[in-house]
Amino acid sequence: MISGFALLLAAATAVPAFDAEFSLESKDCSYQNYSNHSRHAFSQVDGHSAVTFTYANGKDAKAYDTMWGVETRPFAVTGGYEGFFKIVLSGKVGMALRPGGQITWLKADGSPLLYQDALGKMSPVTSSLKLPPPGAEDGVTFAWTRCQVPPEAKLAKFGFKVDSPDIKAGQQVTVRTLAYYEHVR
Repeated sequence: MISGFALLLAAATAVPAFDAEFSLESKDCSYQNYSNHSRHAFSQVDGHSAVTFTYANGKDAKAYDTMWGVETRPFAVTGGYEGFFKIVLSGKVGMALRPGGQITWLKADGSPLLYQDALGKMSPVTSSLKLPPPGAEDGVTFAWTRCQVPPEAKLAKFGFKVDSPDIKAGQQVTVRTLAYYEHVR
């Protein structure tokens, strides 16, 4: 049995956590591809919206740069919290993907937080994310990465790009989950 004091203490110290799973087939996300050499299509995988990137040049054997990327809409964050990003990827690419990610921290009005760099230039406050590469060909990779939310941040945008390896004819990469969670340190 839980005492009244324990319940009161738990209520006084409880801090709400925020989480968001982005619908990959809605306006939650935008997609980029370099020179239109990759294409994307939407589907459902395990009850979640997913987006699959494929080679856009049919059976053409010529190698093309198929860099592609995903960026979320701005979403709410709580300054001072520790945030976690979850990405679930799967696909047939023949070798490990090497994604690079970045968070852009924003004010409540959606404009970027700025800082003055060493040269006196005002630059957006960003956090680079180290995303571990997916595992074996045909495998599913769960990539988690964490960041500290700047105290002044009210919103954020998360994006990642994959420039290597290029997607070839008959290969595909599916982004199955893109989500954000946070809690107090």
